[in-house]
Amino acid sequence: KRIAINSKDRNVGTPSDFSVLIQTINNVKSVAVHSVELVNSFYNINKYNNTFQIALVLISDGYEIPKPDSFIWDSVVSRFGTVVLNCVIPVGNYTASSLSSVLQASLIQQSIENNIIPAGFGPSTFTVSYDSNTYKYTLTLSTLLNYSAVVNPKSPLGYVLGFRSLKFSTAPISDTLIDMRGAHVVYIHSNIIPVNTHTTDYKQHHILTKIQLDKPLGDTIFYSSRYENSDKWTGTDISLINISLRDHNGNVLDNNNMDWTLSLVVEHD
Repeated sequence: KRIAINSKDRNVGTPSDFSVLIQTINNVKSVAVHSVELVNSFYNINKYNNTFQIALVLISDGYEIPKPDSFIWDSVVSRFGTVVLNCVIPVGNYTASSLSSVLQASLIQQSIENNIIPAGFGPSTFTVSYDSNTYKYTLTLSTLLNYSAVVNPKSPLGYVLGFRSLKFSTAPISDTLIDMRGAHVVYIHSNIIPVNTHTTDYKQHHILTKIQLDKPLGDTIFYSSRYENSDKWTGTDISLINISLRDHNGNVLDNNNMDWTLSLVVEHD
């Protein structure tokens, strides 16, 4: 039996996390994905990866830049008497260059709000630059020559921008390449799948299938399956189907209210 599900026919929820009622199917033995059609409408900077945290420490005359490579973030903040700047970048689709401009503006604004900019200095507290040859970011403290900075590699955007270690510097640079892909895989979850059989990436459950977001933003992705991943269990009844689109951490993704379709093949008595 084939079940065609369109998110616009949902009874409750949003296109990326909804429930739909169908005519009851009794004694279901297996479920498999036949096909999926959805638009890649997922921003690469979303509410899960748009926060950035950096700490500043005042370097006095004769005082060396601290080297807390093996320390945890809370230890760095408490030990060195740092000022922590917390930036939240507006959700959207960014290039590496456009993101650097927005991050720079946010860092400058945070510096003003935290009274970091000394009297008489210009507003250019930070210069954020992207090197298209190395795929790395550099954050230069352009006017605060008496400060050193360290990026929190556990802040989601810090990780996206390639910061992996706790190293104070007057010009912190990414430890590895930046990753601007955002959610490059979408996992389709459903309550009708009893166990995790499609991925060992994370401890996720109820995964129908996963789809590579290999098309540019705004393009349609057509996915079809050969039913190799049919999930089998002892007969059960299906009437209410919950569907959600999630990232590799199990977070529900925002697909900007774009409806999409899913076709299932159900084996039953």
